[in-house]
Amino acid sequence: MNRENQVKDFLFSNTQDVLMAQEELEKIEKLEPKIGQADIELLYKLYNKSIEKRTFQTPIGLQFLLKVKKILDTNPNTPGEVVPIPLYTTFDLTTRREQEAIEKRQQFMVKKKQDNAKKLNISIWINVILALMVIAMFVIATTGSNPNILNYENALINKYAEWEQELRDRELKVLEYENMYGIEHGSVTSEEP
Repeated sequence: MNRENQVKDFLFSNTQDVLMAQEELEKIEKLEPKIGQADIELLYKLYNKSIEKRTFQTPIGLQFLLKVKKILDTNPNTPGEVVPIPLYTTFDLTTRREQEAIEKRQQFMVKKKQDNAKKLNISIWINVILALMVIAMFVIATTGSNPNILNYENALINKYAEWEQELRDRELKVLEYENMYGIEHGSVTSEEP
């Protein structure tokens, strides 16, 4: 790294950061002599306003904010809570794009899990409904009077047994009729002209 990029004790990686740090250093040099004489309320307002407007973002400015924060923290007359100093940068080696890609992937996975949970829930309900329909079909099939795949054999046997009984009844009536009129059983008489 180039020594030209040094501001106080910090060596910056690019000239844009150096310019930013130098601007902050100029502001600090104007404010620092007044800090010791400033009213605690005024110092509190300066601190909060600096954080709100993001006046100090480089390590130079953050050191100054930390100094003001320590003064406010140790003074019992500080008018309110001293908020922590926010850092507007990431210290992870991944780039912002990589971080965004990771976050998108995580959001996608969460959404996919939610979708899968919904699909599973729907699938369970459909399976329950289908199972109830199958049970209802078996109940109807076993209790119904029409022949079906479950009771066709019994239905056919009952039908043939019924026909056989009808034939026996008719045969008995025919035999009674033959006996009543003296017709021999099994002979057919035909009148020829």
